[in-house]
Amino acid sequence: MTLNEWKARLLPAGVLFLCYFVVPGIVRLFMGAHDVISGRFTVSILIQAGLGLALVRKLFGLKDFLGGELTAWLNRFAQPQGETQELAGQILLAAGFVSIVAIVWPPVGEMLPGGRLMTLIKVSALGYAGYLGYKIWKLAEPFMSYVPPPEPSEDPAPPSGAASGRRCAKCGQLVGDSAEFCEFCRQPVR
Repeated sequence: MTLNEWKARLLPAGVLFLCYFVVPGIVRLFMGAHDVISGRFTVSILIQAGLGLALVRKLFGLKDFLGGELTAWLNRFAQPQGETQELAGQILLAAGFVSIVAIVWPPVGEMLPGGRLMTLIKVSALGYAGYLGYKIWKLAEPFMSYVPPPEPSEDPAPPSGAASGRRCAKCGQLVGDSAEFCEFCRQPVR
């Protein structure tokens, strides 16, 4: 996949992401005190929540495409196909959950009253994100320990001046056929 294809696929989500932050501020600026609908409900927060939902929907539309790219990248590590699919699925699940919480929660959290229930919901979301991270970490251990096989090299060139295989009697370094002294320890060679 080329860089331009990536840009074309991610451009709508990028525009929505920019609007998610900019538009509510502009609405607050122009509406002033008229921004408040009732209590904690404001027009700018409702717009931000709507843009967040649209952004999440757009990102979830890219799930299959990004999942294919992720699976193709994970296949480089020469692990069993089942483990690769499971890890890719868990990464997509975690990314989906974190994107929903990170994008939709701030405006929704502003509208809902604080209290013990909201604290429990926030702690639960944080705990679930931690659990998903731990699960991904455990699934990724074989992938992280993978060492690719060495690439076959062409005929290695012998070190210069050491084609004969003669060695210095004092230090053991290879010495050239015509050398009178070892280049390493300066010992005379016989």
